[in-house]
Amino acid sequence: MLIEEYIVVGVVCLVGIVIAVLVIELVNKLIMSRTVPTPLKYETYECGEISIGGTKINFGVQYYMYALVFVIFDVEVLFLFPWAVAFVKLGIIGFIEMMAFIGILTVGLIYAWKKGALEWVQN
Repeated sequence: MLIEEYIVVGVVCLVGIVIAVLVIELVNKLIMSRTVPTPLKYETYECGEISIGGTKINFGVQYYMYALVFVIFDVEVLFLFPWAVAFVKLGIIGFIEMMAFIGILTVGLIYAWKKGALEWVQN
């Protein structure tokens, strides 16, 4: 009995996805106009001003290292919120597991710090 319910849900989801794709394609065909690319369309336009110089900006590797470390610890915080809500129900085992998780991430932070990944070096 339970598998039939999942099949019905799967079919409904599949039909919904097919209808959404068809509507998007129909809107794309009817509303979106096809334009001919010209060299003027490929020029950089910013606030009505003519661009001076190149538009490409190079970011240093240090920026990406900071971003990577931020994402790692941001995800850690996402795992801490549900744990904090269910802290009383999890008991000592949940506490030990979370301390192991935080410990692993702390070791990663210390490793990144020792390797100099958190130092901003001007070139």
